[in-house]
Amino acid sequence: DTFEVYETKTRLYVLARNRELSRYRVLKIDRTDACSPRAFAEDAIDYAVHEKQSLLRMIDQGNKAAGGLRHVCNAVAILGVVRFLQSYYLILITKARDVGVVGRNHVFAIDETRYISLSSKL
Repeated sequence: DTFEVYETKTRLYVLARNRELSRYRVLKIDRTDACSPRAFAEDAIDYAVHEKQSLLRMIDQGNKAAGGLRHVCNAVAILGVVRFLQSYYLILITKARDVGVVGRNHVFAIDETRYISLSSKL
């Protein structure tokens, strides 16, 4: 898995790791204003594994009164964001398998997906 998804009542956190499994980047999604382009913010810091754990603990402690931080799922890819009726959803591929090669590029079949609402849970 390449992505880890966590949530609080007001934010989603998507953590992406590098191929060496040594560094993480964080995408923060504001669930209170998911329609705005400002709702998506990439943290400029590259986190080491121990720094990632510290960051997650800090987010959890800061949100304890509202239920804390919860791990939602792991994913192998992000398909994008789609709007259904009145809410936007993050579409993730949670399970895929390698089915072939075209040139030097691998072709994958998607086995499982997950839709996560970007609406606030307030």
